[in-house]
Amino acid sequence: MFFFGVGGLIVFPWSGMNIIPQIGHIIMTLNIVWTIFVTIKTNDYKAAAIGLILGIVIFSFFIGYQQNYVASHSEDFKKIMQIKKPK
Repeated sequence: MFFFGVGGLIVFPWSGMNIIPQIGHIIMTLNIVWTIFVTIKTNDYKAAAIGLILGIVIFSFFIGYQQNYVASHSEDFKKIMQIKKPK
């Protein structure tokens, strides 16, 4: 969630149709803050560490696939993100 949530807030523009995904990025960021708050409040650092490791193992494959797809289909990605080529 940190990679896509917080990273998305910085990388994606705040105009046009990009506002809709930005709402999702804000929700992901708030989930990160909530998780940190609950972990500190309950002092259950072992469960948080196990969850973090499981999340990294499971979703590292997805992040690798997603980044590879964007790199191999850059023109489609630019069209979706409405990124204009410099003149």
